Amino acid sequence: MSELPLKILRDHLKRAGYDGLFLPMADAFQTEFLDPAHQRIEYLTGFKGSYGSFLVLPEVAALFLDGRYILQAHHQVDTKTVQIHPYGFVSIKKWLSQQKVGPLKIAYDPWIQTVEETTHLETLGSSLGVSFVPHLDENLVDQIWSTRPTTLEGGTQIYPKKYAGESHSSKLKKMTDLLSEYKIDALFLGNPESICWLLNFRGSDCPYTPISYCYALVHKDTYVDLFIDPSKIPTEVQSHLGPKIRIRPLNDIQAVLSSAQKTKPKIGLDPKTTPSTIFKFLEQMNLPFLFLEDPCLLAKACKNAQEINHIKQAHIWDGVALVKFMAYLEKEVPKGTVSEVSAAEKLDEFRRENPHLKSLSFPTISASGANAAMTHYRASPDHPHSLKTGNIYLFDSGGQYFEGTTDVTRTVALGHKPSSKQKEIFTRVLKGQIALMNAKFPKGTTGAQLDVLARQYLWQTGQDYTHGTGHGVGLYLNVHEGPQNISPRSFIPLHPGMILSNEPGCYLENEFGVRIENLMVVKAFNKDGSLLGFQNLTLAPLDKSLLDKKLLSLDEILWIDRYHAEVYKKLSPLLDTNLKNWLKKSTKKV
Repeated sequence: MSELPLKILRDHLKRAGYDGLFLPMADAFQTEFLDPAHQRIEYLTGFKGSYGSFLVLPEVAALFLDGRYILQAHHQVDTKTVQIHPYGFVSIKKWLSQQKVGPLKIAYDPWIQTVEETTHLETLGSSLGVSFVPHLDENLVDQIWSTRPTTLEGGTQIYPKKYAGESHSSKLKKMTDLLSEYKIDALFLGNPESICWLLNFRGSDCPYTPISYCYALVHKDTYVDLFIDPSKIPTEVQSHLGPKIRIRPLNDIQAVLSSAQKTKPKIGLDPKTTPSTIFKFLEQMNLPFLFLEDPCLLAKACKNAQEINHIKQAHIWDGVALVKFMAYLEKEVPKGTVSEVSAAEKLDEFRRENPHLKSLSFPTISASGANAAMTHYRASPDHPHSLKTGNIYLFDSGGQYFEGTTDVTRTVALGHKPSSKQKEIFTRVLKGQIALMNAKFPKGTTGAQLDVLARQYLWQTGQDYTHGTGHGVGLYLNVHEGPQNISPRSFIPLHPGMILSNEPGCYLENEFGVRIENLMVVKAFNKDGSLLGFQNLTLAPLDKSLLDKKLLSLDEILWIDRYHAEVYKKLSPLLDTNLKNWLKKSTKKV
């Protein structure tokens, strides 16, 4: 990576009167998959991951990343000019305290910085004698980014009740009832996923996640101010939304809040998703407020019966594409003509054969050999790696269908007899996945209490993985949806209807990586709902050649056989004769 963008930025900061810049990997709507126009950290450093923050000082700079991206960053970033450190404000504080510089004035963009993040920054700064200062004009990086791409913004469309399972007027009534419980007059929503879910529409502004860039102010009388570019709302969407949804330009937010000064409404907002600018404006207007968690999050996470039925159909369609791809690999890899890049393109092509597919749900991860040891590795056309017989290959991918969102990972042996080490690691990962999938637990159990089930067999040999075991999944929304997840830091109780991934893994640097991922839905296993468990959703065969049968119990073998029987039963009717025969062989009893 050239030092030039960083040098230009430092000169620009100095002219603007700042000593540094704090830059999260974010946009003004906290979307996960950033539009290329918002990939500011990649522009400055070359790092292509999807999570982290960057701190620039006059002489030094540091990227703060979680464990998923450390190895990847060392391959993509010039570590002579950019240091790499663990993610988190504790790590940032430690790093800043070691720089031995005088008082600093560090800028940040209050639109892409949330209230919660700003509070942490200001607290951190006060303890070190550092001032973090909001820069209210155009983002400082954008001011120097002469080659910045144009944004990808597009229109909106109705998400029909037959898919959503509930009208937006019904959802709004429930939300406004909650406002009364909280004793607030209005609720500010800074998360476009919540707004699209609440009002039953979808957009096309963000790569991989069908949302529109928007904010909303929900009033206790069920009226809503929807702040969005009006040109994105066609007549049919306006009719769907109805007269109680008032369409306003994004730059009207402050004017609407100012007009409320006389009546002094109490406004609820989530500090995790509200831009710092909005909160600081409320303070300036002296408007009363209440910090709360976005009440749409839990309601959105608990899918209704209609939504669950649709997502099952999406997984059947997705499974067909996966079978085509795995059969393709078996046939073509021995010819020596398949690369990580072309394999990903082929998998995407198989998904797109289905007319119900709207887009991918995230960029396909296609990694063989040592590359699979990088958790979120991204294959590059500039450095194509061939898929070679003798390696194992990991692919992690998903689709966006109107019926739902999919995410699946499989690890397969490429035309060879796997080594005993590869088989042992694969089998221990699978044993963990099966243990979690089969778990039964009382109502109120959290993801942190279940996480150990997936790790236990790796721990027995001193292995582990640095990512969470499972994340929540949206319904034709974000493939990574909160508040639920399964990790040592997950303290959200699991509820029926929540969809989560189950994806233990093991990554041996410079050797290979294994991850196996299925999606599952939480369901009640008794009449009063006091006993919960999981129901599988993902349909794709497991590579039996990677199994070490000596490590498997009889119950685990029976689980694999039952799972494969389900895969064959649901997918075979949609396959031609050759693929049906391939799947029959691949799902033969262990």
